[in-house]
Amino acid sequence: MSILKSFVIASAIIILIAIGYLIFEATTAVPNINSFTECIEAGYPLQKTIPPTCQTSDGQLFTEKTLDENINSFTECIAAGYPIMESYPAQCRTSNGKSFTQDITNDLNKSNLILVNSPLPNALIKSPLTITGEAKGQWFFEATFPVTLVDDNDQELARTFAEASGDWMTENFVKFESQFSFLPPKTPTGKIILEKANPSGLAEQND
Repeated sequence: MSILKSFVIASAIIILIAIGYLIFEATTAVPNINSFTECIEAGYPLQKTIPPTCQTSDGQLFTEKTLDENINSFTECIAAGYPIMESYPAQCRTSNGKSFTQDITNDLNKSNLILVNSPLPNALIKSPLTITGEAKGQWFFEATFPVTLVDDNDQELARTFAEASGDWMTENFVKFESQFSFLPPKTPTGKIILEKANPSGLAEQND
């Protein structure tokens, strides 16, 4: 009888252990996860893809949603801190895979009249700034033409002149240089505007 009781008691203990195991397993089931953030907070690993993702043990895949959705231009991409890719034209890509290309249409259209050697597009500049390049003789008047530096809000930071380094009374390219200091900008990027000298003041002579 004692052997039978021991068997019954042992069996009961085994059954209780099995029940306890099943209950424990139930409490460690995948929690209710509905977002990328909840997936990370639950301890699942971050997958460094573009954009970043997180996958639960039951196969649910969540993608990070960032402020990148509000970036819609090359300038905004740069302002958000994303690096400029080494290409021409320059490109900037956000963490969610959106790519933006710098608009250089005007640069290409004017290359038969004026070329800038320094600073190059996307260069990091500081005050004082030196600009060098070459322009056709008709771009000058009295060996100079206007130069303006503006930020991306078109706020003028400096206005001065570039001077020809040689005889400007020619149809050929003439080297020029301009050096000036500028005010601290309020945007991370800006533009250099090189204007054709226009002593006539006529709008159709502007360039």
